[in-house]
Amino acid sequence: MPRCWAVFVARVILGLIFLMAGIWKVFELGAVEHARNLFVVAYEGTFLPAWSLWATGVLVPFGHLLAEPLYAFNTHAIPRTLLLVVVLVLFEEDRWSVDAWLQRKRESA
Repeated sequence: MPRCWAVFVARVILGLIFLMAGIWKVFELGAVEHARNLFVVAYEGTFLPAWSLWATGVLVPFGHLLAEPLYAFNTHAIPRTLLLVVVLVLFEEDRWSVDAWLQRKRESA
């Protein structure tokens, strides 16, 4: 039973990290500013067409949720990786996930 709680806590924390990151990128920075600052300006002198830079830059905030504008490895990648490893290693103990709930619901029907 403690393992299923570990997976549940890891999932909740990871979800909150991505939620807060998405809120910053979408609502505070804005998708167009994100595209301009992080894609168009940075890669405008490359072989990549401008339309692809704008499209990618505008879509990324809605799918690739990062917590802060500066991506320090020790505060960005490591915590997320550790939480994902917990979820993956203990996947079979994941009784509190939506998937497990749906499976139990199907089995009881």
